[in-house]
Amino acid sequence: MLTSVIIVNYQSWEHLSPCLDSLLASESARKGAMELVVVDNASGDGRMGGYAGAYQKVRFVANSGNWGYAHACNLGASKAAGELLVFMNPDVTAGPGQLERLIEEKKLHPEAAILTATQMDGRGRRQRSFDVFPSPLRSFGLYRAAMRRLRPRDYPDPRARYEALVTCGWVSGSLLAIGRRDLEALGGWDDDFWMYSEDVDLCLRAARAGMRSAYTPRAVFSHAHGGASRRDATSRALTRCEAMISKHLYISKHFRGARAAAFHLAHLLQKLPLVTKAMAAAAAPASLFPGVAAQRKMLVDLAAYYRGVLRGDGWLSPRSVRYRP
Repeated sequence: MLTSVIIVNYQSWEHLSPCLDSLLASESARKGAMELVVVDNASGDGRMGGYAGAYQKVRFVANSGNWGYAHACNLGASKAAGELLVFMNPDVTAGPGQLERLIEEKKLHPEAAILTATQMDGRGRRQRSFDVFPSPLRSFGLYRAAMRRLRPRDYPDPRARYEALVTCGWVSGSLLAIGRRDLEALGGWDDDFWMYSEDVDLCLRAARAGMRSAYTPRAVFSHAHGGASRRDATSRALTRCEAMISKHLYISKHFRGARAAAFHLAHLLQKLPLVTKAMAAAAAPASLFPGVAAQRKMLVDLAAYYRGVLRGDGWLSPRSVRYRP
């Protein structure tokens, strides 16, 4: 069975090289059982040609614009030939044998339509590669912590150590394996989402279609979390802004009536400290804090987004390929 690893890149070349090197060194690559597809989301820095020349065994696909992660994943899947699709961030690397373990676990557990693995940061800490589906109450960390003690089977701790497969709500799109047929049955990734929550949305649609998502502790990958989206103050501010917007889109898509209103409010309350901190930073002199301009831009973008929502433009991010003001 051919495995296609699909990587979405946007100006993350320094992270992409270790990622590709680790995959090309895998047994799957040596045996011709894996192909690599890199979708560049219009980085616009003229570097794709050089990387394509240096990595001739990798297929590079140029997207027409930076239309977000889900859109690029769908484009990559359309160019790939594998029966098993593994979506990976460019700041993820696979140690010797780890890709093969992920593939093996996918074969051993056909009941897991969507599968992820352990992701460790540079300090050897487990990252949150899966979790329960979000809801108004689950927006608050104290509630999740309490439920993980009271109902650990229904609320598995994403940073705990496990020995066997864990069934979960959603898994992180930074490392996600799914069969091509299952992805096609779900209609692909929803490219209404520009960045963030598209993985939660995919897993929720899978659950409603009778498919399971799961986490395996048997495969371990390294993930320089944020390396692809938090390179500087500007990208960090954009990431925070789009994470807020995508959550609103997720809520509007999957919740209705009073429950949707409560969830939108809970989401705003959860993010209030972040917005307050950004407002304080934005008011500071630019000479003292280099990130002031980025914080101000984030607040301007959020204000414009909420104005659009109030006038009936909908919950899509203005960066979405489907946004029509």
